[in-house]
Amino acid sequence: CGVARAAAGPVGFGCGRRPYVDGSAYHWAPALLAYSLIEVHAHAWDQAARPAAALDFFGPFPTLGALLAATPGVLRADELQRRAVVPVCYGGTFAARRASVRRRARAAYAALAARLTRG
Repeated sequence: CGVARAAAGPVGFGCGRRPYVDGSAYHWAPALLAYSLIEVHAHAWDQAARPAAALDFFGPFPTLGALLAATPGVLRADELQRRAVVPVCYGGTFAARRASVRRRARAAYAALAARLTRG
């Protein structure tokens, strides 16, 4: 599978969804940190058809950088700031190296999931 091969390669990450037309599988790190979660995903009609999606969503974090800063142990914003570009996946299936995933504590993933859950 191409996703697994990409994850096993030098980047250590693979996405199952192709980038948008003229898009890239990489994103400029400073822009990624400034990405507004509110502007893009604030309305129920933007979300999956789940009962919890019936209400508009306004989380406490205005940007992805703010979310990362408030979720210790997941990914520090300064880790992204040291890079010019980072691999991204705009949805769908993705894969990462086991070592990369295990570099973070389970509690960090649980905290991130709790911050992203609503309803």
